[in-house]
Amino acid sequence: MIPMAKSRKSVAVSVYVELCRLLTQPPSETSCSELLESCRRFQQLMICTWCRRLVVFPVKSKLCCHYVCKHCRWTGRNQTALCQSCNNRERFENAVDEECKSLVKCFNCLAKYVSAIVDDLVGNAKTKIQLNQLLIQIQEDYRCEDEIFHSMDAMDEESNRKKRRGDTEFLIDALSPKERINLSTLD
Repeated sequence: MIPMAKSRKSVAVSVYVELCRLLTQPPSETSCSELLESCRRFQQLMICTWCRRLVVFPVKSKLCCHYVCKHCRWTGRNQTALCQSCNNRERFENAVDEECKSLVKCFNCLAKYVSAIVDDLVGNAKTKIQLNQLLIQIQEDYRCEDEIFHSMDAMDEESNRKKRRGDTEFLIDALSPKERINLSTLD
């Protein structure tokens, strides 16, 4: 359980530092089970409460300490949030948390490194397989981030083009469904 006094981000930074510390030890002394536990813990801290993958372009909830992907918030993709406070997309900040974004990117690089040395680690075969599967999942989640990044860049470019033309439709697109209804009642 995460202490409420600390933010998810600060705990995730601590876990990341612990992972780095474990990896500075010679591979024969690094325990595969310790790495597996730390990787799982980081993943739990930096998971999108909507899509349940590593958070992509993280935006923070105003009510709780959870993050969701900006893409999930933007599209309203919400199967069933892991947290009741996270069910409403309007309860999230608009700006991407750049520190969290960088932290997840660093974690992905670390996952690639661990994947390369997993066979040299001390541990039983089952633990190594579990660690390898987790690392593969992390890297797949991160590949999805690259795809989302390019699609979001295209959306931003289209929005900027509309702004330059003086087109106001992009303003309506940015509104939540509730705000659109309120706007339509003004007519």
